[in-house]
Amino acid sequence: MKLNATSMGKLFDLMLMGMKYQIISTTTPDEIYHVTMTHLTEMAKLVKGSPAEVLINDCTTQFKSLSQQFRAYDYQIVK
Repeated sequence: MKLNATSMGKLFDLMLMGMKYQIISTTTPDEIYHVTMTHLTEMAKLVKGSPAEVLINDCTTQFKSLSQQFRAYDYQIVK
């Protein structure tokens, strides 16, 4: 099945809305971390064996190092 540019844009918007809903639905700062890590892990599984896997792994590493510096207040600002 092929998607044209309009359909791909709508699909992207739908996926973005789903992720935003998951972040807004969190109740603790730890949940924001876990939701993000789940998304990164699943994306890494999707691109396993391709050059994009390196990018996802780098992003995961950077996110982990950044999140170690965050306090609960910082997560609320992100939310």
